[in-house]
Formats: sequence, C-alpha cells, structure tokens
Amino acid sequence: MVKEDVVIIGNGAAGNSAAEAFRSIDRETGITMISEEGEPEYSACVLYHYVSGAMNRSEVFLKDWEDYARMGVRALFGTTVLEVDPKEKVVVTGGGEIPYSRLIIATGSVPFVPRIGGLDKRGVFAFKTLRDADGIAQFHGGRIVVVGSGPIGVETCLSLRKRGCEVTLIEALDWVLPRILDREPAALMEGILRRYGIDLVTGEGVSQILGGERVTGIALEEGEIDCDMVILATGMRPNVDLAKRAGIEIGSTGGIVVDERMQTSEEEIYACGDCVETPDLLTDRKILSLQWSSAVTQGKIAGYNCAGRPRVYEGSLNMVTLDLHETFMASIGWTTATYPRPSKLDIVEHEGGGDYWRLLVDGGRVVGVQFIGRSWRTLDAVVLSMLKHIDLEEARKSIERGLMMAEPWRVKLQSFLR
Repeated sequence: MVKEDVVIIGNGAAGNSAAEAFRSIDRETGITMISEEGEPEYSACVLYHYVSGAMNRSEVFLKDWEDYARMGVRALFGTTVLEVDPKEKVVVTGGGEIPYSRLIIATGSVPFVPRIGGLDKRGVFAFKTLRDADGIAQFHGGRIVVVGSGPIGVETCLSLRKRGCEVTLIEALDWVLPRILDREPAALMEGILRRYGIDLVTGEGVSQILGGERVTGIALEEGEIDCDMVILATGMRPNVDLAKRAGIEIGSTGGIVVDERMQTSEEEIYACGDCVETPDLLTDRKILSLQWSSAVTQGKIAGYNCAGRPRVYEGSLNMVTLDLHETFMASIGWTTATYPRPSKLDIVEHEGGGDYWRLLVDGGRVVGVQFIGRSWRTLDAVVLSMLKHIDLEEARKSIERGLMMAEPWRVKLQSFLR
C-alpha cells in the first residue's frame, strides 16, 4: 500500500476548500480525495438553473480532472468509503484500505426523506446531487408536485415553471419557507409565488404517492392531486454515519462536534461543511449551517490546521438568499420560530416602496432580519451590524453616520429608539 499523508472524504465545497488551503501551505505531502460521486466538483447552488434549461450541464462544474492533477490530488471518485478506523488510521473502501496520518471528513448532508408510501415509483426524485438534477431534467412530465417549501423547494418550483411545467408546492406547516421566514413575510412570498403560476398547498402533508410503476398523483390528508413527477425537497440532515461508526462525537444538533480548529473528538481527524455543528455567531449556541459559504470557510480552517498553520473558526451566521427574478429575498440569523427566547423578541417592521423589512430584536440587539424587495444592497451593513453585536443605539449612530441610509432603517429604527 502507498501511504498518503492526508485523506479527504468528500468532493464538495468543504472538501475542495480544505484541499486548496492545505496545498497552499504544504506543496509536498500527498492528498487523496475520495467521493461517492464520479464527477469533478460542481456547484450544487446552480443545479436549478440547469434543470430550468437556463444553464448547460457543462456550466455547473467548478473543476475539471486536470485541476486535481495540478493540485497534486489523487482523485478516487465513484468510490464508497465503508469505514474509518481511527486506531489503525485507515479508511476502508471497497477497493481496500487507504492509510492516513491526517483525515478530513467533508461528507456533507443527505436529503431527509419522509415516510410516505410510493417512494419507489418512477418519477419520484430528491434534489441534492447532479445525478438528481440529471434525472429531473431528462424526465418527461408536465405536471409536477414539489414536497417541501424550503429554499430548494422554492427554487425548484421556479425552475420548473421556466420549463413550462404545471407546478404545485406542498408544505405541511402553515406557511412557506417556515424555517427562514415568519408568517407575515411568508404571506408576501406566497403572493409572489402564485403570481409566477405556482399553486400552493400549506398546512397539509402528503400521505401517499399514487400510481403503479409510475407516479400518477399524490394523496393529501384531504383530497388528491394528479401529477407525473414528485420532487422531495423536505430538508437535509448532516451525513454523519461514517463518523458515528468511527466513534467520533456527534452533537445535539446531529452534526459532528468540532473545536475552533475544526478538529473532531479524534486526534488528527478534522471535519467541515454540512456534516458539522458550529457556534452561532449571534448567540454562541450550536447550530447547523448547511450553506456554501460556511462550507468554504470551514474547509479552509480545516485545511490550514491540518497543514500545521493554526487558524480559528469563530462561528457561523445563517444567511439564506433567493433571487426571484425581479424580487430578492433574504433571511439572516434567527426567526421567531427558531429563536431560543421568542418571548424576549421585539419586532421592527416596515413595508413600503416595494420593499419589506422585518427585524428581530432581543435586548436592543438585532438577532434576525427578513427582507423581501429590491433594495438588497443595504444587507451588507445589516450583516456587519449583527456580527459586531451592535445594539439599536449603535445602529442609530450608524444611520446618522450614513452607514445604513435605507429608508426602512431610518424610519423604523429611529422611531423604535424614541
């Protein structure tokens, strides 16, 4: 066996960021990257553009095979890791054992699949990987049901409407985007989605997928909807099965426990990306941050520390954005449903000039922002104020200094401080 000093499990944003950071410090040590998927790195963030026909398949890729060779990375793609043995310091695959001196786990997340009947029928898809996108893009069906109204579900609906499909979006909870929007801004989003021709069903779950070998419809708690395809966009969970079997500590959120250097409970094993839990920058509580930006930053920290260059990851700020053609939506930080102390929240709200702003304030500090509209360039100042733990009084001073001059901030924050 040829010994590889560093093994990276995962070829997504976190794994590639870790490899690049490591190689920027250490030009000599060998790197082996292992991935179940057989393709070079691609952007999962743009797969819905490919599905809509707005982007060619070739345009989703961020690397080609020559990029790995130039980095000195041995790419074992299309390879399944069966076990990680921290004591023997080997990764076990179907092709044998691969020894390591340092290991980076970047296994990402996997779709949460609800327990409903008929999942095995032709025309049922999850939407996470390029293979999923290929299946959806190549499937011939004009009536489509999307189950789950998170960001992936909403983007999927918009891409399918661009293809000319009839689309129904199903959300078991009472409003769309329930993890990132409160009820009031969600109502605005529902109006926007309906204007794009998307039918909405909220407060009702799917009980069965109907049909023989092929999908013909879905059964709700009350009634049925005819369709040719069902896309499950019911959320993601950290992919921690390998880590759990290896005895690596898993946290209360379901993600791998890491320290500020992205090291796990096992020496010389690091983890990064969707599979880890990290501190929330606003509250210091452990959270999952299943976002591209978090994965890239965590990967860099893991790669630097793996190469012996100390770096610290201070924490994550969840920020979700959606580009709805002529409308921009952003949710930063917490919502009233997710915040650990909802009874302590004050709400600062403004609607006008085509924009809607909603600020969640705890003890004078902004802990959540929800925005729908067009004046999204103000968001950089919002993020800065939240990360610096600026309270409303400091926000007022920032307004006076001209750092946040948008009318919603000027009017509502100043009136709140009177």
